[in-house]
Amino acid sequence: MRIVQVNSSDSGGGAEAIASALHREYRRRGHEATLFVAWSQTNEAGVAALADASLRGPWARAARKATAALAPLHPAFVLWPETV
Repeated sequence: MRIVQVNSSDSGGGAEAIASALHREYRRRGHEATLFVAWSQTNEAGVAALADASLRGPWARAARKATAALAPLHPAFVLWPETV
């Protein structure tokens, strides 16, 4: 079976941890599974990062613009790496 998952990241807590656990289990059971993420933090097999921000949707782009506007005010507002 071919399985595609989409998530914001492949490492972290909550949804990231569950998506990664499901992805690993699908592959362990022999399925052709791919996990597409906005920000890849691992080198796990079957995980593919979406390098183009235009592929991530309007809410992610709006959040990134808001973060960029707030970053000069306080360093805690820097949530995304500069390479994304």
